[in-house]
Amino acid sequence: MMMSSGNQLSQADVCIYKHAIDHWEPIDGGSSRIVIMKEEKDDRLVAWGRNQQVLINEWITNNLSFEKKTDIFYSLTIRGTIYGIEFDFMTVMEFTATLLDCINLAVLSQKVTMLQLHGLPPPPEASESQKPLPIPVGLPLPPPLLGTSRPSLTKSPSFPGESTKSLAHIGGGSGTWGKKSHGRNKSLDVAKELKGHRTLTLGELDGTMRPKVKNLKTKKGMKDLENTSRLSLSKATNESLRNVAIRFEEQCLVLLKGINEAVRTGSVIQLSAPLRDIVDMLSVALIMCKQPKCSAYIHKKIETETKRLANISIQGEVEETAVKAAVGASYKLVKSNLANRIHNDLDGVQNLAIQLKCLLTLIASWIVDHASMIQLFATLNSFFTVVTRLMNSVKTFSAISLNLGAQNQIRRTASSSDMIWSECLGLKSSDCIEVREDGHKLTTLNRLVFKLTSSEYDNQLVKTFLMTYRSFTTPWGLLEKFQELNEFPKNFSAQEITLRRQKMLMVLKHWFNWTLDDFDDDLLQELRNFINNLGEDGPTPKKIAEDLLRDLDRLVWEREQRTELWFREPSIVEIPEDGLCLYHLFLQESSKVLAEQMTLIDHQLYCGIRPAELLDQSWTKEHLKHRSPNVIYITGRSNDLPFWVAMMILSQENVDLMVKMYEKMIDIAKVLESFKNYFTLQWVLAGLEFSPVSRLKIGEKISSKMSSTLRDLNELMGFTENVKYYRQAVINATAPAIPSVPTHLKDLVFIEDGNSSIVSEKINWRKRESLMETINLLLNFQLGEYPFLEVEPFYTFLRELPTLSQEELFQLSESIKPPKKKITAISNK
Repeated sequence: MMMSSGNQLSQADVCIYKHAIDHWEPIDGGSSRIVIMKEEKDDRLVAWGRNQQVLINEWITNNLSFEKKTDIFYSLTIRGTIYGIEFDFMTVMEFTATLLDCINLAVLSQKVTMLQLHGLPPPPEASESQKPLPIPVGLPLPPPLLGTSRPSLTKSPSFPGESTKSLAHIGGGSGTWGKKSHGRNKSLDVAKELKGHRTLTLGELDGTMRPKVKNLKTKKGMKDLENTSRLSLSKATNESLRNVAIRFEEQCLVLLKGINEAVRTGSVIQLSAPLRDIVDMLSVALIMCKQPKCSAYIHKKIETETKRLANISIQGEVEETAVKAAVGASYKLVKSNLANRIHNDLDGVQNLAIQLKCLLTLIASWIVDHASMIQLFATLNSFFTVVTRLMNSVKTFSAISLNLGAQNQIRRTASSSDMIWSECLGLKSSDCIEVREDGHKLTTLNRLVFKLTSSEYDNQLVKTFLMTYRSFTTPWGLLEKFQELNEFPKNFSAQEITLRRQKMLMVLKHWFNWTLDDFDDDLLQELRNFINNLGEDGPTPKKIAEDLLRDLDRLVWEREQRTELWFREPSIVEIPEDGLCLYHLFLQESSKVLAEQMTLIDHQLYCGIRPAELLDQSWTKEHLKHRSPNVIYITGRSNDLPFWVAMMILSQENVDLMVKMYEKMIDIAKVLESFKNYFTLQWVLAGLEFSPVSRLKIGEKISSKMSSTLRDLNELMGFTENVKYYRQAVINATAPAIPSVPTHLKDLVFIEDGNSSIVSEKINWRKRESLMETINLLLNFQLGEYPFLEVEPFYTFLRELPTLSQEELFQLSESIKPPKKKITAISNK
């Protein structure tokens, strides 16, 4: 039966849910369009979803009841079936008023847009059953699928829209920037952390979500932004994009919680649903941002990114090299380092998700401008890079956790087949290391262990040995040597035995204090038994042994608690306002504050590096990378910094703004030098010289004062005579400071490659001393603390630096200044 043409009174894009016993179930993914039609007989309500199936087709006055639950959520009862209708803020008032008027048989008082609807049968009478109907002809499709049900929909009687869970706590209360006191990779005080640990505070989102003038800090800053070219989105697109931002944040929260649970419990948790929803929502967001007046570069970039997201796969892959390495004494080490890496990347995903959400909210609430879109592309790129890396680590961690056989300790024999007393009986401590005329220092494992416990205790020798011993033996091999040493010859006096056992206890204390992750459960038990045996030699050794066992138990407990503490809930991040973008705030904030935040971040990363991570060039070798999570993280930061600096400059809309950003970076670099932050300084300067920037010759347009400052900084950090001036500066520096980590990593590679580990079948001890000297110089400033507070939103925005690839930066650079065409001379023949 065909119906006569009808008039459309009101329409809205909504999410429709069906009421179950204890929750709301989304219908057709939740995304639908609902329309009120004026018919000759009566008013009618029609709704259809993404599957091109009519969901609701009813006469209004006889069959419906409509009840408000929250500002944007209403329940709709039809023939005993209860539906939930979730509106957006822009359409809820108009649509619900129209529907209530129709239900009450009121006369509409305003003229509405007319749209003809053809080909749809009339709604069934009360006695008929509801049947699937074809999609109405003449109306556009509903919007693309925005996501699935929210976490708040899982329990009754809560309704969609009642509470929104967020990755960041929005709102500063007093109007000042929020501050956060915790940092990454600081020394773990478990008792304190357990007592003061805060789970994620789920803040309510601001309904208006519009940036206020105070966020831009100055009227001049606001004026600069008003003068930039920008495109306003339609109200409908604004609201849809805002909803995408909220749902993206919710799904990121689901993902982070799922990963926390997987790592904490060692179980396998399916995360494909939130991952797919995140990709879908970001794809929709890009499409919404595509405006006719956008530049050709932005248009092309949106198309490229949309295609990339359509084909992206981020389910994660198991790193077989790490799984193979997680055997024997390496089991705890590999698992602990993987947990460290996951912890860092979870933090990175959270920070980038907050930046993306703020960017989308800014665009939805305000403008689509060139710089915001560049920031969006870069943040998307970095977000999926970190998410992919994170999923690989989670998959690997789960594989290792489930591989219970790997926990069985494999004992490895010591490098020396000789018993320690066979080689060292009667040997003087001074003769344990042979010094040759060619400068080599040669020794054996037996002689080193013997020298470590002699009366001539050498703290530097102990430190060098314990930091490098894994290059020539194993943890089990070392413990076996201590056990051999404890079987003293009969001609040793009781006093000599007691003295050597006390020295042995001191070395054991340093061993498990510095490298606890070398010990798995079996080795720990063997170590406890050995310490107890050493303590049976009298009151003094017994007291030392009891203290050692208490320290060991405390450290083991802290190690076990570390995972529990790291993987509870995402830490609270205090963001003072929603809808912020680093680009719009960067030029307005003081260089000192920005340099302080960058220094705090990089100092925390620097302090996370452990000596054992710096051996065997493990950060450069695929099969050893699991040993060096913090070195890899900070070298990744050094790789990102120049690309980020270049992007911040190239994202400006005109040359004048590029010059201002260029000078801003120089000003920040000058402050970094005053903080003795040579790490960040080096890579900010590298970004200023990066070829996509240098080809535009922006440096030629800066002031003479800035040019002089840049010249001085480049001289300090330049590569002249093997970075001579930097090396002088870092040797004379006092804590707090941050050395140029990559410079010293190159020194370590040079030592490793240029010196044999074994010479004449003996340990090349000079090589180990050279490694330790360089490691000491690199880590010398870890005990210093900068007296800076974390200032939001800059701390969060600078924790993870969104970047574009080198190719993308060149494309952006060429969109500003196309390369000159080569003119081919035509010869006259």
